[in-house]
Amino acid sequence: MVRRWIRYELPVMVCVDVDEATEHAQITKVVPGDIGLARDHAGLFLVYNERMERVNDDLDTTSAVAIRTAEDRDAWPAEAD
Repeated sequence: MVRRWIRYELPVMVCVDVDEATEHAQITKVVPGDIGLARDHAGLFLVYNERMERVNDDLDTTSAVAIRTAEDRDAWPAEAD
């Protein structure tokens, strides 16, 4: 069995209200965006082995299967798991 870790990106918008007179700032809202598979500057997916070392070829059979499996969010374990 070979293990692969697939990195995702989650864009988050954070709303901060700043009082210009006192420089007091407060976060008023956090809005998560849609998550997606992370890619490097060349457009390759970020895939790592069990030692958390980057696997540079996201097209090898093991990585390709891992990426397809990771994209099936219905198969993700429950958050408590």
